Amino acid sequence: MEIMYYVGKTDKPVVVNYMSSNNKRTKWVKNCNFVKSSNMSTVELRHIIIEKLSQIEDVSFLRAIKTIVESKANEDVYKLSDFQKKRIKESREQVKLGQTISNNALQKEIKEWLNTK
Repeated sequence: MEIMYYVGKTDKPVVVNYMSSNNKRTKWVKNCNFVKSSNMSTVELRHIIIEKLSQIEDVSFLRAIKTIVESKANEDVYKLSDFQKKRIKESREQVKLGQTISNNALQKEIKEWLNTK
């Protein structure tokens, strides 16, 4: 397992320290934008992204990043249709009015209905 850390762009060679599974190594890198990161945890990646974003002043770029992040964050949110919302509202009203049926009674009704087909 090898983890390499980010380095900014530079005209001079820079020293990059990285960890392998058994020891720490040093590597010289020249004219790089970044060094490949592998096996980084989600927490480490978030930290690096937040650190870099805090240095950006370009408002349009930050708005674009915000849109991307919001779309990903909303990806797991299930959107109900108007019909589904209406049915849920009706069901809640039925529960409030005591218009419910036990699971056993429902299963019995279903069996009787299927037997008539």
